Amino acid sequence: MSFRVEEKIVCSRVEFFKIFSDLTLSGMKFLYPKRLISSVYLDNTSLDMFSDSEDGILPRKKIRIREYPQKPNERSLEIKISSIEGRFKETFVIDNELYNKYLKEGYFDISYGVCKPLVKVEFSREYFQLAGVRITFDSEIKYESFGSFKTFHENRNVVELKASKDVSSDFLNSLISEPRRRFSKYWNAVNYCI
Repeated sequence: MSFRVEEKIVCSRVEFFKIFSDLTLSGMKFLYPKRLISSVYLDNTSLDMFSDSEDGILPRKKIRIREYPQKPNERSLEIKISSIEGRFKETFVIDNELYNKYLKEGYFDISYGVCKPLVKVEFSREYFQLAGVRITFDSEIKYESFGSFKTFHENRNVVELKASKDVSSDFLNSLISEPRRRFSKYWNAVNYCI
């Protein structure tokens, strides 16, 4: 398990393209093609993961099923853990049988109990790297209540810096000086759609 630092810059479309342009001029390199990402977030009936996220409780988890619509058979169960030491993610590839089971019956987590699908989040992501730091650009973010038609389209974009926990905040600020904010797609989806 390797802990990492994640910093998010929430911005308008204009700010989003300015950051992209500035980083490109600084030598940012393309990593992977742009792709659509779809995640179904699970929580227990008390919405404890949502509450822990809202309150900034550590440690806390987010459990989601992630897939890439352009590759429908590539699905994974992801458990994101935030702790005092940093953040890390456990990823488990799942087949169609497990995928359907988790969507229908939920997933049992030792800390949160039975967690069932609650919201779905879709967005486009572009991947880059600069000075050993991975930089992602998320746009066209859409939230949806799982199993219903209630949706919300986010009017903001997100730039995220992902680095090993050894990388200093000063260095990350030298790459992008815009202020950092907490931004959780899961938290927003629950607030807008549940």
